[in-house]
Amino acid sequence: MDAPDDIDRDQQLTNRALEEWQELLVSFPDSKYASEAKEKMSIGRRRLAEHAEFIAGFYCKQEVYHACAYRYIALLEEFKEYKDIQYRSLTDAAMALDEVARAKEIKPDSDKNLFHKQMSVEQIKDKAQTFRNIAQKLKPDVEQD
Repeated sequence: MDAPDDIDRDQQLTNRALEEWQELLVSFPDSKYASEAKEKMSIGRRRLAEHAEFIAGFYCKQEVYHACAYRYIALLEEFKEYKDIQYRSLTDAAMALDEVARAKEIKPDSDKNLFHKQMSVEQIKDKAQTFRNIAQKLKPDVEQD
């Protein structure tokens, strides 16, 4: 794979490689390269998940909490197979949603709440608590990995 190993780099080549390997598996499922393609796809998917986590974390570090929460929630939906990333995403999304709720309490019409603008403060807090509860259920699985 010619894609960059570093998760902080553009992953367009990783996406392209995944598409090509998927096409190989669909077109030639019995190919002698099928097992290698599956292995590389697994590595590529993990890299994409870690890249998405890196980007979400960047928004948190910049204190753009609505974007941070949005990115972590998207990551939760797209990469369900990685329990460790799911756990971290749930806890970080909950933290970011707490910050979004706090900001909305102070200034309800702030543009710092673009992705959760239609939600009330209570709904945002409830979503954060739901994420924390799910994370607690995942925690034993993550600690065993």
